[in-house]
Amino acid sequence: MIDYGIKDEIALVLGGTGGLGLACARALAAAGARVLVNGRDAERGRAAVATLGSDAAYVPGDVAQSGDRARILVEAQRRGPVSILV
Repeated sequence: MIDYGIKDEIALVLGGTGGLGLACARALAAAGARVLVNGRDAERGRAAVATLGSDAAYVPGDVAQSGDRARILVEAQRRGPVSILV
């Protein structure tokens, strides 16, 4: 595997519970990033995180809602500085 230099970096993937977002989350996790997956559906979020490994976490919320956006960022930053945003 290619070393992208992102091992242990925190990656927040908005809309990461399916489709291209989940594919990005999987690639980031495979490259060693600590992945936070965001989405509106908690069941899909938990299912997505289950495929990513123990360093992954689900951050619920709808980025179309300003209150949710602020909460998502605060919750993500509790885990450390977010250095990758998808």
